[in-house]
Amino acid sequence: MQLARQIAGVLDDYQVYRPDMLLNWEKSGPQQHPENPTEIWQSWLWRKIVSTSRTTSLPLVMKDLVAAAAKNTLPDLPCRISLFGLSSLPPLFLSVFSALDTEVFLFLLTPSDQYFLIWFHRAKWTGSH
Repeated sequence: MQLARQIAGVLDDYQVYRPDMLLNWEKSGPQQHPENPTEIWQSWLWRKIVSTSRTTSLPLVMKDLVAAAAKNTLPDLPCRISLFGLSSLPPLFLSVFSALDTEVFLFLLTPSDQYFLIWFHRAKWTGSH
């Protein structure tokens, strides 16, 4: 059971961070590293999961969503989307939000263009608060 969880976790991460690779695997396209035995069985497993699933894979849904947004064929969207407390946003979701014809507001925990911990450590070492 532990191995199944680990494999599911890897494939879930691939959906968010490596969607192009999974889309390529779905089409039975060439593997990025055909000499890698891990990619061989992972691509086989992904195709098996997709072919027996009753739902569409996340990478394909997101690809279709971006294409629909580019063609302005999406139903009416709210004038604003607000996202709260994100510490990071994977490129897959950035591409979707970029394609939408609506404003996207990010409300961050540390709204700064600088890395918060650098500021924190400087203040700690200099004694300033």
